[in-house]
Amino acid sequence: MIPAPDLGLPRMNNLSFWLLPHSLLFLLVSTLTDTAVGTGWTLYPPLSSLEGHHSPCVDEAIFSLHMSGIAS
Repeated sequence: MIPAPDLGLPRMNNLSFWLLPHSLLFLLVSTLTDTAVGTGWTLYPPLSSLEGHHSPCVDEAIFSLHMSGIAS
């Protein structure tokens, strides 16, 4: 085995590399939808609940954060 940590699991490294740009793209798409996210950077629960936003933009933003967490 090569003692380099990035080359030990090359497929996992490649998956991580490609999930991050898709996560950013998904976050940008969520801001360009009907009403944008509008909850600030904290995703404060009263602002991100169904009463505050009826469109799926908040769900898309949260999913994007999950994707970036998986990529790291």
